[in-house]
Amino acid sequence: MDGNVMIVSKQHRISLSELSLKEWEEFPKVLLSVKEILAKKFSTESFNIGINIGEESGRSIEHIHWQVIPRKKKSHTVVSVLADIQVITVSPKELQEMLSKKKTPKKRGL
Repeated sequence: MDGNVMIVSKQHRISLSELSLKEWEEFPKVLLSVKEILAKKFSTESFNIGINIGEESGRSIEHIHWQVIPRKKKSHTVVSVLADIQVITVSPKELQEMLSKKKTPKKRGL
C-alpha cells in the first residue's frame, strides 16, 4: 500500500531481543517523526503501526521492522467495499523525499 513506511534498524536484526538499548531508545523518536510527516502528507491522524515477528506472522523477510501505515476514513469505492481499505497514492521516490527532507510536496488528488 502506498504510504506504508518500514522502520528498520541500521544493523541487521532478526528478533527483538537482538536490539540494543540505543536502538530501543531511538525507535520512538523515529516513529514520531515518520508519523508526523505522514500525517501532514495524507491529512490524517489515524495509523496502523505494527511488527510481524516470525515467519508464521506473515513476515516475508528475515529482519525486524515496524510498519507505519496512514489510514483515512473510508470512501465507498470498489476497493474499499471488496478489500476494506482505502488506497493512498504516492510514489516510493516521493515518499523517500518526504521522509528525508521532512517537507510535504504539493498535494495531488487522493
